[in-house]
Amino acid sequence: MLCRTRTQHALSIAAGVSLAAGLLAGCSTQARKKTLSVLFDGVTDTPRPPTQRVRRDLLKEIESLKQQAAQAKEEAAQAKIAAAAKSASPQADEKPRPLEAAKTWEEAAKLLPSTEDMPDWSKALREGLIAPKPGVEPQAPRQPVMSLDVEMVPEADATYKVVFSHDAHTPWLSCGNCHPGVFEMKRSANAITMDKINAGQQCGVCHGKVAFSADACTRCHRGLAEGQ
Repeated sequence: MLCRTRTQHALSIAAGVSLAAGLLAGCSTQARKKTLSVLFDGVTDTPRPPTQRVRRDLLKEIESLKQQAAQAKEEAAQAKIAAAAKSASPQADEKPRPLEAAKTWEEAAKLLPSTEDMPDWSKALREGLIAPKPGVEPQAPRQPVMSLDVEMVPEADATYKVVFSHDAHTPWLSCGNCHPGVFEMKRSANAITMDKINAGQQCGVCHGKVAFSADACTRCHRGLAEGQ
């Protein structure tokens, strides 16, 4: 008797499930979800939000990624500074120059080539006696040498033509050393005269003080030396 009752109960459940399946088969997706949510737990139209544990793990992962990105940025900045400092400093295997051992200007001047009793910096540079730094700061950027000649021809006498060589000046002078404080960066904007130079202006800011004297006429006026 008990066995027959269990069998009838099982058949009733199977029949109910079959009937429900048949009814749901003809329903829309939204209707099926609504019906199933009444009959069974765990069926919902919208996804459940992540649990607190999942959210906590995600926040930890995001924070870890932020820290890694900040550390990588800092390492890149330090590497850039180190590379700049290395390029601005002498190489480890570079031999010290005798000029670097000089304690006074008088000692250094004896080791430098000179013209008209003034240092010939261009010759000293060519011979490797000096190696100018780009700046006092270790990370100061090095300025590329500018190969640009500026020809200045006086209207009164072309014999006194001067060709200013940037190639001879930019190995140790930056653009800001001369422009625009000493010379305006515009053609024919600077009326250069020997009176101004002898007064310590224009070319006289350096020449006659730390570079060869303005009295060395043929150093600038090459036409005089060539008899043109």
